Formats: sequence, C-alpha cells, structure tokens
Amino acid sequence: MKNIILILTLCGLGLFSSNAFAQTSGDPRALSAGTTGLGFGILANDNPTGVVTGKFFFTDNLALNMDFALRIERGEFAQGPGSDWALLISPSIQYYFHTGHAVSPFLFGGLTILAFDTFGDSESRISIPLGAGAEYFIYDYFSIGGQMGIDINLVDKFGLGTASSLLFANFYF
Repeated sequence: MKNIILILTLCGLGLFSSNAFAQTSGDPRALSAGTTGLGFGILANDNPTGVVTGKFFFTDNLALNMDFALRIERGEFAQGPGSDWALLISPSIQYYFHTGHAVSPFLFGGLTILAFDTFGDSESRISIPLGAGAEYFIYDYFSIGGQMGIDINLVDKFGLGTASSLLFANFYF
C-alpha cells in the first residue's frame, strides 16, 4: 500500500511539474505577426534622453520599430546659454531569434535622424545604427530589455560614430 501511495504521489508531482514547465517554455505570444507594441526607455549616448517606441510585427521574427525622443532644457539645467534641445527620429527593423524561452535576442538596423542645439550651436546628424539586443518577457505581453549598437555617420563626417545603448520596457497588444 505504501508503494502505491508513493507511486501515485510521484506521478502527481511529475504531472504537476510538467504542466508548470509547459507554461514557462515556448516563445512569448507577443512575438507573432500582427502584434503592436508601445515602449518607453532611456537612450544613453552623449546625453541621456527618454525615448518612446512604437513597434509592429510583420512576421513572427520581423518587426518595424520607431523611436522618438525630444529633450528640452532651459535655464540652469541647459548646457549652454538659454536653452538646449534635441529631437531624434529613428525607424529600424528588428529580427528576433526564437529561443523557446522568455529571453528573445534580436538584431537591428535602421536610420537615425538627430537634430540638436548645444551651447547655442545647432547641428544635425543622419546615421545608420546597427547592433543587437534582447528582451526578457516577464509576461507574454510585457518585456524589459536592452540593446547596444554602433552608428555609422552618413552626413558631415562619414565614418564610425559613437556606441549607444537603450534600456526599455515594452507593452504589447
């Protein structure tokens, strides 16, 4: 009788643990065609800037990502006399690798248009960002993540620009 209870207990635990494993394995549902997302992040390059991100998945692996950033500083917080501002628009394509886990790595490439004024001197830059990142899906439709890349400057001084990083949180629906 003790052996039967032990066997039933072990079978029950085995079934329970396999159900728990099945719920945590597999790709997050947000990584599917037709999913849209809204994200918020901090872009860290020369000057940290808050970023708003929109995303749309064309396929299960391929997403169009659009980053927007606007920074305005006045008075004592400005780096130069008067005011300091920056505007960033950056569309990119992200390719996600399906791992079957909550962490989904991706590669990205795009185009960045940046206009800014520092110390009363306005400038603009156009560059091609390339890099890699990963998203950790806490839930199927919410993730936190980061990416790191380099910029290839196209205007003014052609060549390799600065490295940049982005930390973000995404909500998918």
